[in-house]
Parts: sequence; C-alpha cells; structure tokens
Amino acid sequence: MENKKPKDLEKEILGLEKEGKKEEKEKPLKNIEKENKNLKKRKVTEEEKKMDFLKRDDIRTMKKDLKKLRELKAEKETDDISLLGLKKREPEEQEETDNGKDKVSLAPKFSKQPKSSNKLLIRIVFVLVFLLITGGGYWFFQTQKDLYAPPVVEENEEEQEEEKPEIKIPESFATIKQEYTYQLGEKEKIIPASQNFNKEKISEGGLTRIILKNYEDKLIPLDDIEKIFSIELPDKVINKLNQENYNLFGTIREDKVEKDLVIEASASLSFPLSDLESQIKESLLEDIEEPEKSSIFKEFTNQEDKKFRCLVPSSDYSLTFCYTTINDYLVLSESFDSINQAVAGLNDASRKKIGQLFIVGFEGTSVTPELESFFRKYYPGGILLSSDNILSIHQTNSLIKELQKLSMETTGHPLIVGINQEGGSVNTIDFLEELTAQSDIENQDQAYSIALNRGKELKKMGINLNFSPLMDQVEDGDYIYNRSFQKNATTSGQLGQSMIIGYQGAEVHGCLKYFPGYVGTSSNPGQKLIIFEETPEIKQFEEAASANPKFIMTSNSIYKEIDPSLPFPFSEEGIKYLEHNIGRDPLIITDDLSQQALLNAYNVDEIVVNPIKAGVDLELISGYKFSVEEGLDSFLKAFNNNKITEEEVEESKSRIIKFKKEL
Repeated sequence: MENKKPKDLEKEILGLEKEGKKEEKEKPLKNIEKENKNLKKRKVTEEEKKMDFLKRDDIRTMKKDLKKLRELKAEKETDDISLLGLKKREPEEQEETDNGKDKVSLAPKFSKQPKSSNKLLIRIVFVLVFLLITGGGYWFFQTQKDLYAPPVVEENEEEQEEEKPEIKIPESFATIKQEYTYQLGEKEKIIPASQNFNKEKISEGGLTRIILKNYEDKLIPLDDIEKIFSIELPDKVINKLNQENYNLFGTIREDKVEKDLVIEASASLSFPLSDLESQIKESLLEDIEEPEKSSIFKEFTNQEDKKFRCLVPSSDYSLTFCYTTINDYLVLSESFDSINQAVAGLNDASRKKIGQLFIVGFEGTSVTPELESFFRKYYPGGILLSSDNILSIHQTNSLIKELQKLSMETTGHPLIVGINQEGGSVNTIDFLEELTAQSDIENQDQAYSIALNRGKELKKMGINLNFSPLMDQVEDGDYIYNRSFQKNATTSGQLGQSMIIGYQGAEVHGCLKYFPGYVGTSSNPGQKLIIFEETPEIKQFEEAASANPKFIMTSNSIYKEIDPSLPFPFSEEGIKYLEHNIGRDPLIITDDLSQQALLNAYNVDEIVVNPIKAGVDLELISGYKFSVEEGLDSFLKAFNNNKITEEEVEESKSRIIKFKKEL
C-alpha cells in the first residue's frame, strides 16, 4: 500500500464523513430515539479520533492510522445494517410494553457484512419456499374440490351414448339424399306418428333416411319400427338379422310418404321367405273376411331383373306390401314403386363398391357429359387408354387430370390409369421417344434404363400403370414371339426384374404378363380359346417377381394340367397355382375379357362373374366385343341375385384400396 500525505488522508477522512452524512439523510424520518442518541455520541467519538489522527506528524504511523480508519468505517457500515433491520421491524418496535419500558429490537445484528452471493442465495431459498407452500396449498384444495365435486357432464353423455346407440350405415347401404329426425312425444304412439311425418322434410325422387327417437331422445328399436308396417317378423327371420343395423327410408309418391325398411342380414337369407309371408298374411289379413284370405304373394321383376314378392289381395288386385333380399339385406316396403326406389339406392351403393374391381376402356379424348354420366353411374376403379383417347402429351395429361378429379368426387379414390406401351410393335403412344422392343434388350442395365426412361415419359402424362414386360417363354413362330425377350427363362426373368425396378424408379408400376403364358400357338388367343395340354415354363415369372411388382396379368387360355375345363382366370385352381408360385402380393388382373375367344364359349354374366369368384382382383374390359356397360350391369345383376357374395367382392376391393393409398 502507498504512503499517503496528510492532506490526502484528511480528504479521505472528510470523504468518509460526507458519505456518512449522505447515508444519514437517506434514513427514515421515524427513527428510534435511543438509537439517535447513540448515533450522535458515536459521531462525536469519530470526530475526536479523526482530529487526533490529523494532529500527528509522524507519517510512518500513517499506515496504521489508515487501517484504523477503515476498521471504523466497517464498524459504521455494520451499525447501518443494524439500523436498516430496525427500519423493517419498525411497526413491531412501536408497540410499548405494559410497564412503559423501552421497545426491544427484533432485528438480528451481524458481526460481519454478509456477502452479495449469500444475499442472493437467501432470496432464492425464500422464493422457492414460497412457491412450494402456495403450490402445495393449491393442489390440496383442488384435490378436495375434485374429490367432492359432482360427476361431470361428459361422463353422463358417455353413459347416454351407451344406452342410445347410433344408427350404423354400412358403405353398401342405400344412397341417401337427406335425413329427417322425428321425436315422439311422451305418450305418442309410433303408428300415428308415422302417418304425421312432415312431407316437406322427405325427398321427392330420392331416399330420405328417417331417424325415429322417443321422448327420452333414444333410438326406437327394430321391434317397434316394424309396427309401422303392421307386421311382426317371425323368429326364423329375425334371428338372421342384425337388429341394431337398420334404416327406415321415406320417399314421396303421389303426395304420400311411402316407407321402406332395410335391415342388414347377419346370416344368409333364402328367397322367397315362406315363414315371413305366412306371418305377414296373418298380420295384415286377420280382420278381412274369410274369402279374402285367398290373397297371395305374387312375384314381380323390375327392369334390372331383380325379383320382388308382393302381397296381392284378391279383391282389387292392388299391391299392399312387398319384400325382397338383396346384397345381404332384407328390404320391406309399402308398395312395389317404393321398394324399387330402395333397391335402386342399394344398387347405386353397390356400384361404387363393384366399380373398383374394373379397369375399363372408354371413348373420347376429353370429358364429355356422356363420359361424366358413365363415371357417376358405374364408378370404375381404373381406365385403359387406347390410341383413340390420345392426341398429344398435353391433351392426355389434361384428360387424365379431369378423370382423376371426377373419380375423387364420386368414389373418394384415385384411378388406376393403364396403358399397353411394350415397345417395338405394341405402342399405344407412338410419338414418345423410348420405343425399344423387348427383343432388342441385351442386358439388365439396358432393361433398367429403358423402363426408367419410358416410365418417366408415361408419368409425365399422368399414367401410373404400364402392362409391361411380357414374360411368356415363347418359341419362334408363336403368335407373340416378336414381343418377347427371346432369351432363355433365366435371362428373361432377370431382364423382366430389371424392367420392373426401372418402372418403379419412375413412379410407374409395371405388370408381368401373361401368366402362365401363351406358348406354342401361332393363332391369336383373343380370337380363339386356346387349350394347352401342358403347363408352360414359369421360371422367368418367378425370377422377375423378386422385384415385388404390384400387378400380374393372367392369360385367357385353358391349361389342362391345372384345370381341364375352365380358362385360367375363371379357375379357382388356376389362381391357387399362381399364388403358390408367385405369392399373393401382386394384384391379379385378367387379360382383356371383352374377347371373341371367351364369348365363343361363355355368356357375359359368366365372363364377368367367374374371375372374381376364382380369386382375381381386377377385371380388364376394353369394350371391344361387348360394351363396358353390359359387363358392369351383368355383374351387378349377378351380385343382386347372390351369384357372387359380398365377401368375394369385399376381399378384392380391400386389396385394391390398399394399393391405391400408395398412389
């Protein structure tokens, strides 16, 4: 420490004095009298000591004196801290004792000044303790509140939902135009209520779903709904029905609300239902005189070849009650016209499901009103482009975009857009750059590159499926030899595998065809049904299938070793053979079914129904030899008459929809 001159020391001491006076001014005006006196005494003592130090001439004692002054300063600061504590305690110290004694200070006195870090630590601890206390208190009171609180509304709503099941409408139920909810009064009966439905709430020319509730806002059960028709379903029938899954429909005809009841069947229903007819005749004719009980159920057929059974009283031959079974549903109706309306609604819903199983050809290069009407009636799952649909890249892309938009609006699913672009002699689009024939492909790198470039061109136009490569192990002179790889089975399989990978790289799907192969025939298999004594080589299909293609196309020929009587796609044994050797991962699609070769031996109903029954997923109908509309109508008619089951349709549809989610 440097030695300081007396003048400097004096300035420092005077500075301390000024500093003390400044701090003194900042003290509260209300100080304790006793402490004021002590403070004045302390100041006098300090002044005397300062003067004593100043009178000394010995500079050598300056260090000691300065040390002494600093000790005094520290002592002063300690006293100031004590006074600050007294200030905080002032309200308590102003209370006097009973005997008039001086107030007692509760402020702690520190022997040393606490460090700033200690102050901060104390404050943090205080805040944490405060938060713990307040948080704990809030938790305690909230817990008590929840413990004794009444049940919340949501719980009651859940209980009500359990007691009041919602009407569940399967996807295949009738197409509904609108809904109408009618709530019965506390003493209102269901039959008079059904006669008072608001006609303005019921659609004319379409089905309105009528939801009936009681005064407690619960759904009316099926046992009461059937009273609307003045019948009681027999046990043998009702045991085969899903009683919680029914729909009551209404439609306006001749200014009258005619009603239909559609109930889902949980087991197969035969047609006609003799037990139901006996019960209905007994219920409806019990008040009629004996001669009138000769009334009978008569069978009728609508324009779509659907059969109905209607009760016909012998007196005036007017229809009074009708029923039918369709697509695993029992339909009850008040008239023939009314049941026709309900069946039409069910058919529309069925077409949406059935349409997903078909890739179809069409006419035109743009979306015309006729084409839009076709899509809104049949809901196809995919389209096959021909050269007649294509003028340019831009036009084709625009056409596909419009059709994709229409498909999403009507079905909620995208279209599979397929084309035959093999290269060589088979090119639907001849103005593209990549037209290399399969017979010119020499190695796997070349096969991959060709498929990748071809796929990119197709993708640009909006096409997502190419029916390529052709995998048949044919011989020179065979009808499709020029379209094949013309290599041995192993090499052909490797080239096919590379092409599938190339298409996938372009985000377009390839398709192995025609399993198990058109081999050893020089005639066109589309014109004449070919029967093969032996099963062709399929090693090349197995090799190419290791690339995980999404599609495999069947041939339309008969292979006696597999099934001696049925064409491959019609044969359950044939599809099992494919699944055993290739697996079930690819979607199985037929070759074009609209061929003269098949029509020579089968009718349209058999041609469109047999593949789905055998296990095929998708049917290809170009419209070449019979129209697409004829094929789809035939399938719907067979479906309505239970020649093909809901389960068979649903199995293929679910696999197709699963694939479409990846598009």
